Amino acid sequence: MLTMTYGITRIGEDGLSDVLGPLLIVGAAILLALFVLSQAKVRRPLLPLGILADRSRSGAYLGMLLLAIGPMGTFYVITLYLQDARHFTPVEAGTAWLPFASGSWWVRHWLL
Repeated sequence: MLTMTYGITRIGEDGLSDVLGPLLIVGAAILLALFVLSQAKVRRPLLPLGILADRSRSGAYLGMLLLAIGPMGTFYVITLYLQDARHFTPVEAGTAWLPFASGSWWVRHWLL
């Protein structure tokens, strides 16, 4: 995941003209394939691949994954917007997220 994240970051900063970014993405895909193959062979895998054979369960996992990825990208983009377009300092941008963090804490501890 680190290789993929760094590759995406390199492509975002330098475009596809930088050779290292696409190579890192290809390397991440190879590492992911090796991980899946190794997990298929071990006795006690981190994620038993048989779980994904059930269509309902794999759809639910995919939905949870997409719901987790969406907000993470939003946090990153809004932080960039606050710092680049609105000229917030890093401390001001972090402080701007405090109402969101306190709201999610309140919901988690008082409503659930």
